[in-house]
Amino acid sequence: MSDQLAAVVALKTALAASDRAGAGDAAKALDWAVPHRLRASLWSLLLLGPRDEAARVLAGAEELLASFDADGGAALEQFGEARVVAQDVERTRADVPYFHSAGTQAWLRRSLVAYCVDSGVEYMQGLNEIMAPFLLIDADVAADDDGSAPLCGNASDSDVVYGLAPKPPSALHFCLFRAVVPALLPTMFSGDAASMRSAAPLRTHLRLFGDLALFHEPKVARGGARTHPPDDDGGLMVIALHSRTHTASAC
Repeated sequence: MSDQLAAVVALKTALAASDRAGAGDAAKALDWAVPHRLRASLWSLLLLGPRDEAARVLAGAEELLASFDADGGAALEQFGEARVVAQDVERTRADVPYFHSAGTQAWLRRSLVAYCVDSGVEYMQGLNEIMAPFLLIDADVAADDDGSAPLCGNASDSDVVYGLAPKPPSALHFCLFRAVVPALLPTMFSGDAASMRSAAPLRTHLRLFGDLALFHEPKVARGGARTHPPDDDGGLMVIALHSRTHTASAC
C-alpha cells in the first residue's frame, strides 16, 4: 500500500471515529491534498467538532437562518448594510451561473446578514467571496479521484462549477464560514468602524505578505516596475506563489 493510500485510509478511519487529532495527522500526511469527497467531513470535524456536537451546531444554524425568513424578509431589509450586501451578492463569482441563480443569491444574502447580526459585527465587503467556496465543499464531482465515478445527479452545464455539481446551500456551508472568519480573520473585525470600512487591516496584511515574499521569492516580489503601492500586489503574489506548486483542479 502506498503512503498516500495509507494516509487516505487513515483519514477515513479518523473521520468515522470523530478523531480530530488523527484526521489532522492524516491530512498533514497528504500534504492537505485531501480527496474532494472527504473534505466536507474533514472541515466539519475540525471546525464544528465530533458528530453529535456538529449536529447541535447545525441545528442552531438552521433555526437562525429560518428566523430571517419568518417575517417575510423584513429583517434583511432593516439590516443597515442591506444594499451593500445585495450588491456584493450580485457580484459574487460573476462568471459562474450557479452563483447567479435566484436561490443561491437569496441564500447568500440571508446568510451574510444572519452572520453579521448574530456575531454583532458590521458587514465588510468581500465576505461574500469568502463564503462562496464553502458552497462547493460538499459538491458532487464530475469524476472521482480514480476517474471512475460519473457526475452525480442530473446537473446541467449551467449547474457545474469548476467540474463540481453543487448541492443546495445549507446550514453546513453557513457554519463552516462562521467558524473560519473569526478564526482566520480576527483583525478584520477589530478597531473602529472607520478603519474597518477602509479595509486598513487587510492592507496591512498584504503589506506584510509583500515583505515575506521579498525574502522567500524575490523574483515574484520584485517583478516589474511598480506604478502603485507595493501592498497592492499582495493578491497577485498569493496567486503567483500558489501556482508554483498547485495546478488548477476542481478542489
